Amino acid sequence: MDVIAKNRLLSESEITIWQGSKEKVKKWHEKVAADLQQKAKMRWIGLGDENTNYFHSIVNNHIARNKISGLWINGDWISDPKEIKTQFLVAFKEKFKEPVRARPRIGARGFKRLTKAQAEGLISNFSLQEVHDAVWDFGINKSPGPDEITFKLIKSYWEEMKGLIMEVMDQFYTY
Repeated sequence: MDVIAKNRLLSESEITIWQGSKEKVKKWHEKVAADLQQKAKMRWIGLGDENTNYFHSIVNNHIARNKISGLWINGDWISDPKEIKTQFLVAFKEKFKEPVRARPRIGARGFKRLTKAQAEGLISNFSLQEVHDAVWDFGINKSPGPDEITFKLIKSYWEEMKGLIMEVMDQFYTY
């Protein structure tokens, strides 16, 4: 149909057939691509991150696909990697620079204000009671750290650990 369309005008029925055929071919290509993608996933599961030719071909494919080999800047093709980086930097600086203008201010009406004592409490060291209350507010098996220590352990050995914990909490104010 492509060859016939180059030589003469197509009738309405031929155009309909031609468009339907193109749609079928497009769907077929999408199914083939999806099938190949699934096969690649299966192969990846089998071979994984092993240091194989397959692994390196996948990595190199990703690199090639994500590579920017050049840019059109003001009608000029730029392919020098340093110049490309410079142009990106210029573009992003321009895009994200903040225009100089007056910012709207939020009125203080309706907002609660901290008392002077409350404000000073925000910058004072943690008290033993505050740390104790915070530890007891957590569940016993919540938030294990990378060392697998849970709050159950901390609560069980609070008397032995509270000095060390308070030293750590005081480091917030010294470092």
